[in-house]
Amino acid sequence: MKGRWGVHVCTCEGKLPLDAGRLAALGALVDVGLHPRSSAGPLALKAQEQKLDGLLIACCRGAAPFQQALHDRHVALDTRAVDLGALCFRATADAAEANGKALRLLRGELRAAQRAEPPQEVPLRAGKRVLLVTDLPAGLDLAEALSGMAALTLVASPDLELPPGFPARRARRGSLAHLRGRLGAFSAGVRGPGGTVEELAADQVVLALGEAPALQGRTGLHVLVRPGPEALAALPAALQQWSGDFMKPLAVRYDSAACAGGSAGQQACGRCIPACPYQAISRDPANPLRIAVDHLACEGCGACTAACPTSALQFTEPSPAEMLGRLAGLLGPAAGALEGPLGVVFHCSQEGRRTLEAAASRPRPYAARLLPLEVPCLRHVSDALLLGAFRMGAAGAALLGCEQCPHGERALLTLNLEIAGRTVAAAGLSPGQPGAGRIRLVTARDGAARPDDALEQLD
Repeated sequence: MKGRWGVHVCTCEGKLPLDAGRLAALGALVDVGLHPRSSAGPLALKAQEQKLDGLLIACCRGAAPFQQALHDRHVALDTRAVDLGALCFRATADAAEANGKALRLLRGELRAAQRAEPPQEVPLRAGKRVLLVTDLPAGLDLAEALSGMAALTLVASPDLELPPGFPARRARRGSLAHLRGRLGAFSAGVRGPGGTVEELAADQVVLALGEAPALQGRTGLHVLVRPGPEALAALPAALQQWSGDFMKPLAVRYDSAACAGGSAGQQACGRCIPACPYQAISRDPANPLRIAVDHLACEGCGACTAACPTSALQFTEPSPAEMLGRLAGLLGPAAGALEGPLGVVFHCSQEGRRTLEAAASRPRPYAARLLPLEVPCLRHVSDALLLGAFRMGAAGAALLGCEQCPHGERALLTLNLEIAGRTVAAAGLSPGQPGAGRIRLVTARDGAARPDDALEQLD
């Protein structure tokens, strides 16, 4: 969204050692407050008077309190949020370095916001058909709890006794053989005691099992492994959340004219087809020379965009322009910004984000010159994006994400890292260590694990 943007920085009631004078380098209206309860209302009034188009909120409470104040005053504008306390002041031991890092993060977010494009959406409908597959007694209790709120089909292992009075027409004996499809249109193969596989349709699928299944996670698939009372109690609300009519954002856009082969009329290379872990990309039945994207099945991991050699497939949020704008803001020269060799940390929205949050909450400081940049998944990071960071001045790049990616195996990411590493080495940036000193993949375990190992590798 282009236009005039303002920046509001909350000092957490003066607890953050903010050097407000440095923020003048942002070239935007800057407002500093102590706490949302005292600053949200005046900020909304100021945004209205200044006729701003957007507000960047730097506050540990996010943008919600400020959005409410804007709504109360009938002020419509775009908002974005960044937590400088977590990413800078609690993660960096030196206050001067923390302020220099904060300036770079704010400038990167502003550049990205000014290049953002309006989202595109497609309608998606999910009914109330729920398939529950279980081999646990707790799963039978769950079936009774769900039977009144959904069109439930129960698949129970043969050793379980069905709940008294459960309709026989809605019950099966067996186990899950395979699962295809997406929210609102799942097709589950259920293998009965005799080995016959029956296909069952469902809008959402619940698996309450003793062991984790080897399945690709996706929206509308709820996996409960040896669930406790809290997990069982939370499930009905989760099912309700994904039931009904939605407008689903388009995660990628496809330009058939830019697709490999182009106007020469050659068949598209198809690298994106095996790269997608959700079978959302296939040869176009109407034009086998090109590909087709099933936007309803797409989970937005970004793997296809990293696989495409011609940028015919592009992610929409963040778009390439938005991503490059953020990189330019993070890495470009600016008065008062942190100087010296800078590294970009591309981190995923799951374990990558949790590792950085854990570093701030403990606190466990890490190098201030590591500048975080969130991506939907590490699959989004292509060799071109990595090399783009170096082109803009980065001295190194790290990828911080899940040890076991919820989107499955990531052979393409390994290949992209190898290509980028070889290129960096060929440029003479890592003599004696081909790529290893400048580009690194750092993985973290689940949120309960201590982040020290990952942070040590980043440092």
